[in-house]
Amino acid sequence: MASGLSGETSSSGSLWVESPTNPNIAFHRTNPSLLPPPPSKPSLNESGPTSLTLAWTWALKQAPARSPPLLGFTLEAFSPDDRKGWVVLGQRIYGGGGRSGEVVYTVDGLRPDTRYVFLLRAENPEGLSPASPVSEVMRTRPASRRADEEEVDEDEARNQLSSSEIELISSEPASSTSIRISWKVRPSF
Repeated sequence: MASGLSGETSSSGSLWVESPTNPNIAFHRTNPSLLPPPPSKPSLNESGPTSLTLAWTWALKQAPARSPPLLGFTLEAFSPDDRKGWVVLGQRIYGGGGRSGEVVYTVDGLRPDTRYVFLLRAENPEGLSPASPVSEVMRTRPASRRADEEEVDEDEARNQLSSSEIELISSEPASSTSIRISWKVRPSF
């Protein structure tokens, strides 16, 4: 059950456990000592408007001696800018990784100018590792300007406006949270 300022919600579920003697079901017990070690904290390599390129390492030599082979990594993301909670963005991701064990992976389909944090888990046939440390907050870049928008040099605009007079022409409400302002710039010589 969860409750907050806007109300309460609850959910329930059921779990049936079959007897390990049922011949129609294949039972598998995970051996925790054979689980892979967690990957390192993901870091940002590159940022785009709808993508982030992450890098992390995984130390094969830290895996238990009899550990089954690595199947890949599960990538989870959380954005404080939306209300979806933690979302799995990829499973069994494997980038090969050279001697350093570094893996580089690009996450596509993200929202522009949005904050994200990530965590990873390594997977082998025994199961998933504990989670990596949570990444620093990463932000996608704002969407690029439309072709018909003119690129503005902010310093040049500041210089021009500081040596000009600005005449307010009108100001009127546009909505309950914004106003429309019109002005005219007169160069002062």
